[in-house]
Amino acid sequence: MHLLYVTESVPNKDPVHGDGSSAIPYEVLRNLPPDVRVDLVTFAGVAVPDDVLRRCASVQCLPERGRRAALAGSALTPLSVGGAARTTVRARRAVRAASRRADVTLLHGPHVIGLVHEVSGPAVFQTVDPWSHQVTMQAAASSGPLARYRRFQAARALELERRLPEHMALLTVGRGDAEAWSRELGRPVTAVPLGTDSGGSPWAPPAGPPTVCFVGSLDYGPNVESVGALVREIAPRIWDAAPETRFVLAGRRPVQAVADLAGDRVEVRANVPDVSDVFRSAHVAVFPDRSGLGMRNAVTEAVAVGIPVVASAVAAREQPAHPLLRVAQDDEDLVRLALSALTSTDAAVTTTGTPRTWADVAEDHLRACEEASRRAV
Repeated sequence: MHLLYVTESVPNKDPVHGDGSSAIPYEVLRNLPPDVRVDLVTFAGVAVPDDVLRRCASVQCLPERGRRAALAGSALTPLSVGGAARTTVRARRAVRAASRRADVTLLHGPHVIGLVHEVSGPAVFQTVDPWSHQVTMQAAASSGPLARYRRFQAARALELERRLPEHMALLTVGRGDAEAWSRELGRPVTAVPLGTDSGGSPWAPPAGPPTVCFVGSLDYGPNVESVGALVREIAPRIWDAAPETRFVLAGRRPVQAVADLAGDRVEVRANVPDVSDVFRSAHVAVFPDRSGLGMRNAVTEAVAVGIPVVASAVAAREQPAHPLLRVAQDDEDLVRLALSALTSTDAAVTTTGTPRTWADVAEDHLRACEEASRRAV
């Protein structure tokens, strides 16, 4: 198969410049069979990793439109600011030409939705979660004129999504998102849950003071809200029973509001190279999320490492039942479950089943591309 992969940002897992969205195409590329030829069209921002360059037959790393022009484009069209930045004349030409040479085109990310109509032949559009859902979530967290503006933007985004070509297969991460988006668009949407890296030593209770960890991008609104709740609302109740407990907040690009949470018993670790090391240095991972979309990959990664996990129902969304994962009904329940994990003297729980890996994710993407190609014959 000859695949054109169009990604909204350079596929990478850089601890500073990467994010959940850039990690998906990076892992898909790493795990595609070697007989799949890949041409990559992406957008400048970080250097293309060497292993991505080696894997791809060709790489076009295109410039984005400037911020001011992108803002103007977003105001005049249903595109997001990121979408307006990427929907340039040069990008349109690149996708149009490269798709003619490919058997199928896989587009990743809501910010390349402005390029879908340039694709010739079979195509698949994948997004972590629909942009209309993201903006709706932002509107719910806002008030006044900003909330009204975001509801307007969400409606425009949904209308744009409804104009996706009929022949194009649609993928998203969460099953709930896939079902809701399918109803909204009146067409099938397939859920392709995320995976984890396999291997590594199993978790065991570490030496030292009891430690609670939280992992996630620390510049992402729902995560900023979550760590704020963890430190200001959950931690004091845990300290009442276990005052020596430490809290570790780890993730990329912590905003000032997160950095300000650091203190004698709260550590903020920025841009950690390997989050599994954070999980292995803690006694329990706690996720008191109030909002969010899709599948919470940090919860998946924590369970895969083998650490006990306590999560709100929002944080545990899309997660299969697992003996390591305890879902709290409210904050009181979350505190109780976290304290139970911190004071337990049991060894690590034996995990059940085989964790979903990135190889599984790549296989699902490839299957969707093959099916799109067959339908076009």
